[in-house]
Amino acid sequence: MRRIVFAPSFDREAEDIGVYIEGRFGKLAGREFVGELSTTCTLLASLPRIGTFKHGYDTPSAGFAFDQN
Repeated sequence: MRRIVFAPSFDREAEDIGVYIEGRFGKLAGREFVGELSTTCTLLASLPRIGTFKHGYDTPSAGFAFDQN
């Protein structure tokens, strides 16, 4: 299995999002976000081209829905 290493900027942004979710929806929601993010990153590390390329953004990266918002 690949080791997942977040870029420092991604790590900070993910933590900021987790803090926001926790503040708005509670500790359980914040923990669920962190767990789901880790699971998603593991999946992307093993299948990096999953997702869609028809997302309307000018990037060669695949996009996918993380959750309803």
